[in-house]
Amino acid sequence: MRLLGDSGMAEECVSETFSRFLQAVYSGRGPQSHLKAYLYRIAHNWITDYYRRKPTISLDAIENMQTDDRVSITAVVDGKFRRSRMRAALAELPDTQRQVIVLRFLEGWDENEIASAVLKSVSA
Repeated sequence: MRLLGDSGMAEECVSETFSRFLQAVYSGRGPQSHLKAYLYRIAHNWITDYYRRKPTISLDAIENMQTDDRVSITAVVDGKFRRSRMRAALAELPDTQRQVIVLRFLEGWDENEIASAVLKSVSA
């Protein structure tokens, strides 16, 4: 949801991630270890493909976001603007750097989990 900004697309991503995971398991190509990293890699690849197909966030997606009636319009617009800028800044980074930032600061993963997910050493 943080990377896509749309709950429907996030649900589609989760559905496709588990579908691809089950296909891999049934074909004998599933993970032997690091299941969390394996699932993250599938989701990351799906999101990357999604943004390649659709490089910008649509106005419809922004307009359809739910808001709490107690929050002022200014705060809502400011929050959406900041999230949009964050997504744009993340989109500018190389894939591996973007993954590391998302996993560390948005998902709260530790260094070993991140290294496993991005197929790099902890020091890298």
